[in-house]
Amino acid sequence: MDELRIISADEVRQKLTMTKAIEAMESAFRDLSSGQAIVPDRLPLHTEQSTEYLFMPAYYPSGGISTIKSVSINPENPGRGRPFIYATVQVFDHNTGEPIALVDGSSVTAIRTAAASGLATKIFSNPESHIAAIFGTGVQARTHVEAVLSVRPIHSILVYGSTLQKSRSFCEEYADSEVEFTATDKMEDLISADIICTTTTSSTPVFDHQFMKKGAHINAVGVYKPDYHEVPEETVAAAKVYIDQLEGALVEAGDLLIPLSKGLISQDHICNEIGHVLNGQLSYNWSNEKITLFKSVGNAIQDAAAVSLLLD
Repeated sequence: MDELRIISADEVRQKLTMTKAIEAMESAFRDLSSGQAIVPDRLPLHTEQSTEYLFMPAYYPSGGISTIKSVSINPENPGRGRPFIYATVQVFDHNTGEPIALVDGSSVTAIRTAAASGLATKIFSNPESHIAAIFGTGVQARTHVEAVLSVRPIHSILVYGSTLQKSRSFCEEYADSEVEFTATDKMEDLISADIICTTTTSSTPVFDHQFMKKGAHINAVGVYKPDYHEVPEETVAAAKVYIDQLEGALVEAGDLLIPLSKGLISQDHICNEIGHVLNGQLSYNWSNEKITLFKSVGNAIQDAAAVSLLLD
């Protein structure tokens, strides 16, 4: 066996550019929705301790590899000065089964999640979008800024953090940017946003539907629990909804499951996979009268596509 390649978080961040990652997500979702990729349900492991484990395998035919992403989650870790989540991705040559790499999974997740939103933004948003709104001030908020700027001519970004101080601190990080960053807690400012990204862990909606702009596009990625939702039910009902994978959405996407359980929408409302658009099975043309929503709960094929790009 050849020497196992170890790819650190620093190497991931240096080499996995957002533009290339968005291209990789297009390949990943094509494989997923065409049935070529194999992605079993993720396997959870619960113990008497406070750490929860998740194992997510995937076969990515376009890259000729299989991967297993392993995640450990411990809510007590931040109080210990440690990360809330640890993750690694094991990579195997699919032809021989040989392990070929071990990749830092947290950095891969941060980039590939935002890259999927970047792809959705490229497909579903107004090509002349100039104003974006970011809900959240964490890692995903930062990578979503990068993703949106990669695909649309944005000149202004509104930042809605859990506190106004967090929003201001976030904006200060971009003081040298040509894009104007504005910290706000005024929901009425949202009415100007062409693109909205929700990257929080909120269990309740983070904005009011009445302030939604017609023709706006939403990327909702922050929560993956069936009883949590960042997006108002009225917005989901009014939007044209697209998802990463139907099976995952029906299990984890509270943004969709909550209005579904209340009879506000039907399952037909949420069955549009982004891969079906990419494969030509569904057509799409932007309308200034219709809100679009891309709901992502994440899929192991995204990790496989990202690490395949890294290895190349």
